[in-house]
Amino acid sequence: MMSAIVKFSVLGVVLSTLLACNSATNETRTEETKKTPAAKTYDPNSSLFSTMLDGVSFEDKKNAENSYELYFHDSKGKRYFSDIHSSDVLSASLDRLIDDLMRQASRRMSNYSRKRNLNLVLEIEGAGEYLSSVTTSAEQYILRQKRYTLQSQDIEMKNVVSKILKRELDPFYQGGNDVNMTAKASDFILYLKFKELNNNIDFKASLLSKSGEVLAVNTSKVNLIEDKDSSRWVIAAVPYADGNKSKTYNVQRRAITQHALFGRGSKLNSVTNMNFEQANKYCLTQGSAITGIYAFEHARRTRKLLPPSGNASQELIAPYDEDEDEIFLKPGDKLELSDEGSANNIIVFNWVTETYSAVASSYRSGRMTFRCMKNL
Repeated sequence: MMSAIVKFSVLGVVLSTLLACNSATNETRTEETKKTPAAKTYDPNSSLFSTMLDGVSFEDKKNAENSYELYFHDSKGKRYFSDIHSSDVLSASLDRLIDDLMRQASRRMSNYSRKRNLNLVLEIEGAGEYLSSVTTSAEQYILRQKRYTLQSQDIEMKNVVSKILKRELDPFYQGGNDVNMTAKASDFILYLKFKELNNNIDFKASLLSKSGEVLAVNTSKVNLIEDKDSSRWVIAAVPYADGNKSKTYNVQRRAITQHALFGRGSKLNSVTNMNFEQANKYCLTQGSAITGIYAFEHARRTRKLLPPSGNASQELIAPYDEDEDEIFLKPGDKLELSDEGSANNIIVFNWVTETYSAVASSYRSGRMTFRCMKNL
């Protein structure tokens, strides 16, 4: 018994000593913190920071931690594209198709479920180069709607969907009692069928109840010829800081597509996962340059640009050039990069928040795209 007491006494002395040392260390750190102000970085929990780092490597995440916001004094906090969701013909057409389908089925939907938030399973039948674009556009439509939640398909759900679709597509389908199965996790099923033919895509959209009843059907034909002019240029007039005259640029209306940069992939979706060097090389081969911040900003304010399509939600912008851009700089504009030794030497525009940030030139993201411009 005496031995146990001695052991506990010794342990108590050791713990007291450690706590005292830890307290002294914390006091020292507190004094050092008071002397050295913390570096201003984005909150890693903020939506802007999280969106910026989607699809970024560990090394580039370290670089992005030191990024900071840039802005024009007269447009800071302003949103010019909050009402625009789709930037290509395919996405816009699918939005209208599904919108009409949902309105057509709204009354019958209320008979099946009076829940405020509804779960939707997306089933797509089709193949070809536009499959990825169709899938992305349909998913984004559902995710934008406050009332709907995109429900993933587990094995049980896939079996139910398969039986429902067989019954819908084959009036002579005999499935026995299995036909009466219902999807427990989902409220409704959005079934999209498409077929490519030359420059057209034929769509058939059906909304099904979880027991397989067809609530509404809608069809449309999308002509893609008008969307092939992805290199169309728009004029951006940038006023000089002194208010006299302006300088004009040609800026591409759409972001560069995957097929344009890599020679493969979607001809509709904006390219992503490239870095500054790749983007710069592409623009140079086209006799142009990566869009500068003033040309981009004034084309954006006049809504001449189309937001990126596909998964892209960020855009690479050429850094502020003192020799080229000083004639535009107005009091209150925060566009210059920190210093010559800074790793942050390119600019990224976030289309979701409509804000600019300075990041490292090595920054690459599965959500970042680019476009080119020319001097006039």
